[in-house]
Parts: sequence; structure tokens; C-alpha cells
Amino acid sequence: ASRQGLQLDGKNPDQLGVVSLVISAAGSKIAASLFTYPNEVVRTRIMLDKHKRQEMIPMYIHLWREAGLAGLYRAFFTNIVRVVPSSAV
Repeated sequence: ASRQGLQLDGKNPDQLGVVSLVISAAGSKIAASLFTYPNEVVRTRIMLDKHKRQEMIPMYIHLWREAGLAGLYRAFFTNIVRVVPSSAV
């Protein structure tokens, strides 16, 4: 696929600087994590659950009732600090 039509501030994407590319990579990782992180929390909780709720939906409901939205994003910032640097390389 040709990228000739795509221009950012008059520059071809192949001519973007390192800082722009690192910021783009970090931003895309943060955006992706916003959508996928609750699944990681639920999957981890299923593995550690004493009551053996082995399905995703019941665990989502349990976490929502227990801690609300904050429960689904618990330790999100810590995860971002851990994974964003590797995605920006």
C-alpha cells in the first residue's frame, strides 16, 4: 500500500523524527490498553478466584459490583508505566 497520500504537517511519514515516532507508539499503546486492560484484570482474577467463577461475564459482574469501574482498571497506571517504554522502542 502506498503512503504517498498520507502527510503529517507537510512531511511524509517516513520523514518523521524519532520523537514523533516514540510519542505515536506510546499513544497507541495507551489507547489499546484502555480497551484491553479490563480483560487482563478479569482473566487474572479468574485464575486467582477462590470461588471458582470460571467465566468472563460472571467475573465482570462480580468486579463491577465489588469495586465499580475502578475495579476493572486497578493498577492501570502501573501497567502503563511498565509496558509503554517497550512499545516505544
